[in-house]
Amino acid sequence: MLRPGGDARARFRVRHEPCGAITDVSLPMLHKGWVCQACKLASLTASGWVQGRGSWSLERQEQLMTVAGLRPLSPLLDNALGDQPVNVECTTCGGAQTNSLFGFSEGVRLSWMPCSFCNSQRFKPTAEMVSERFATLGLTLTSAWPGDPTVGLDATCSRCGTQRIVSCLALGSGTPPCLRRDGRRLDPEAPHRVYLFFFPRLGPNGVFKVGITHCVDDRRLAQHTAVGGHLVQVVEVADRATAFAIETTVLRKFQPIAPAPVTPADLPYGGASECWDAFVGHPDLQQWVPRPAVD
Repeated sequence: MLRPGGDARARFRVRHEPCGAITDVSLPMLHKGWVCQACKLASLTASGWVQGRGSWSLERQEQLMTVAGLRPLSPLLDNALGDQPVNVECTTCGGAQTNSLFGFSEGVRLSWMPCSFCNSQRFKPTAEMVSERFATLGLTLTSAWPGDPTVGLDATCSRCGTQRIVSCLALGSGTPPCLRRDGRRLDPEAPHRVYLFFFPRLGPNGVFKVGITHCVDDRRLAQHTAVGGHLVQVVEVADRATAFAIETTVLRKFQPIAPAPVTPADLPYGGASECWDAFVGHPDLQQWVPRPAVD
């Protein structure tokens, strides 16, 4: 709240109505012509500007947020492009801001603080910060933090005891924290699953949602079940690309004839753009699983 006689440089939180992004700004920022970064990135992307190529899985985005010390203020979207604007809050200073996935990843790579507020104050990751972020990813840091994110650090997996040498840069780019426990979870060449959920409480007829996940654990399935979803079917395929192709085929078949008014608030774990109205039914996912080649 602004008060007469208050600190003119103090930050206050606003919501940019055109796009809904939450941002911390100050009066000097507004006076200098502050521009909403979410709107700016969206406009640049629409004009054909490419900052970061390739797509980011949900697990890779979550890992980047941990390494960068950020907390998403809105649900992350699976298979998002590197140019995707992400509205976040810094876990160190609490500042709210928006940047692209590529931008935050570059902050880690170049040894900036990905948070623009912390970086402007010349903060650098401390040994305690790095150790806490490694711990969040299931790694116990056993070597000293040299201040360089490209240097490999000795660590031990707290889940299986496997020793690991990995840098902050590698973790921020999506490298598995533990090759034994997380390798298949983040490996696009490892087997993946396509799942189908029914959410009876969404919309007048309920909605179906298709999605993809790895085969290491059932966390994503449990998350959707926890918010009222009923698991209808799961099929396993050879790799992430195959799973993504099946998901895309299903959505192209059902969404145009039965769009569903689902918002990110309805599905807190993501997937609002992967739903359709249940009145048209659902497919048998097994029909889209490629058959093995016969010699």
